[in-house]
Amino acid sequence: MLDIGLVPYYEPMRTPEMERDATVPARDAALPPGSVTPRNAQSRERAARLLAELRLEQGPRALRLVLPLARLARPILSSASARRQYSLSPESFDRLIRELQLEEEGPPELRLVLPLARLARSTGRLVKAVVPLRARMALARLRGVRLSAAAPKVTAKPPRAVSRGAAIIGGARPALRAVHQFHAGSATGDAITNAMLLTQDWLRRQGYASEIFVGSPPAELADRLRPFSEIPWHDDYVLIVRHSIGHDLLDQIIALPAPKILIYHNITPPELFADNPGMQHYLELGRRQLALLRPHIVAALADSEYNALELRQLGFDPVRECPFLFDIDAMLARAGAPRSKADAEAFTVLFVGRIVPSKGQADLVEAFGYFHAQFERKSRLVLVGRYDDDGHTGYAGEIRARAARLGIAEHVVLTGLVSDEALHEWYRSADLYVSLSQHEGFGVPLVEAMAHGVPVLAWPAGAVRYTLAGAGELLSDRAPRRVADAMLDLARRPDRRAEVITRQNERIPWFGLEQHAGTLLGALALAGAAPPATDRAREGAG
Repeated sequence: MLDIGLVPYYEPMRTPEMERDATVPARDAALPPGSVTPRNAQSRERAARLLAELRLEQGPRALRLVLPLARLARPILSSASARRQYSLSPESFDRLIRELQLEEEGPPELRLVLPLARLARSTGRLVKAVVPLRARMALARLRGVRLSAAAPKVTAKPPRAVSRGAAIIGGARPALRAVHQFHAGSATGDAITNAMLLTQDWLRRQGYASEIFVGSPPAELADRLRPFSEIPWHDDYVLIVRHSIGHDLLDQIIALPAPKILIYHNITPPELFADNPGMQHYLELGRRQLALLRPHIVAALADSEYNALELRQLGFDPVRECPFLFDIDAMLARAGAPRSKADAEAFTVLFVGRIVPSKGQADLVEAFGYFHAQFERKSRLVLVGRYDDDGHTGYAGEIRARAARLGIAEHVVLTGLVSDEALHEWYRSADLYVSLSQHEGFGVPLVEAMAHGVPVLAWPAGAVRYTLAGAGELLSDRAPRRVADAMLDLARRPDRRAEVITRQNERIPWFGLEQHAGTLLGALALAGAAPPATDRAREGAG
């Protein structure tokens, strides 16, 4: 007999239907019919069904768990809105209850697992709400049954459903050997897109089938990313849901029967996009959706401790830090040895990030103006990043206008979007990396600069303090003159730059994939994934 410690949690459960149709506790199965006072034929029928279920509930412990849950589900699924949402007709629900009763004669495992699996298929939100996480994890490990999940009806155009036929009963349920990823957006050079591609390659090396689904794949990545409309609608895989902004696919993501893991990349504070109402709307939506996701997530990961703290404040548990974002070894190999620079070369101050107000490039131009006026050598400021206009209007135009006003226009370079090769060369040419960004959920360019041996000076916004963790230099004042003073101190003192680089080199190994692979694999195991292929091979050999 299975015993996962759930029965005491459900034994006292009462429902509005029970209170309306019966005047006795759920455990009293010997109640005479006269103690029920039906108001009409319909309530008399409900009372008879209730008493039959109460008698069954005196049987095996498994039915004591399942039948109260079924009673709780019945009024919810009986509503027209629920039937529309779950595509469950009244006849289907009656069949569900009959199946629950028929299962009284089956083995104990089926009495517990099959009804709960069937209820989970139709009422996933209800089961998530009433069954503790510890119990759901225990149920997920059971391998007695395999059931299909029908795609629910959704208001938006649904993804392509994958038919799995009728319920398959019997045989061992295999652990999941496919792990797919979802993110609403994607773009060439985008840090989250790069992280998805890296994770996909790593998952495939571990023996998992792995695809990436996004709202609308860019043409240049069509061979690696698939549209969300093609996502499988069954539970034969684990889905990694990456979240960084609101989107219009959340209802469909929640309805997917696949177990889900969250990887949280942080959401930029909406107030930083006050001049962009469209972006502000989706940032605000993203924060609301994060809370809605919580009941549907098996395990939560965050790419920085800063983001993990936010998830814990929202009630996610467990939460682990897992910066599975880039291959630091490949980054170091590409960077190679630091390039020696002649004094005649311009001292290069570098910042990498999208050209938007929240990244603070205009403020950096202001600080560089003071720096350039006082520094003894030639100097230049290079701003690498994509802009949304032609580079001469909008925020990019504001940056150029500010540089012209300060008389340093010829010393400020806006590159626009660049290739990986060009980005690598800009890092190799840099003498100092300076960030005045007003918010960072992680700050991948900080690590890229460290990998290239470039000392980092940064305003500690968002996750910056956690990413650097004592490496680099943090600014205590964001005023342009104060920033220029800190830049001058590092530029004039090679010994200080060398000291910063030493601390950064000590920090770099922490970003290795092997440091965090176990955390990712642990989350996958909680969701029912098989061990990596290498582990399975070792188990077979043993």
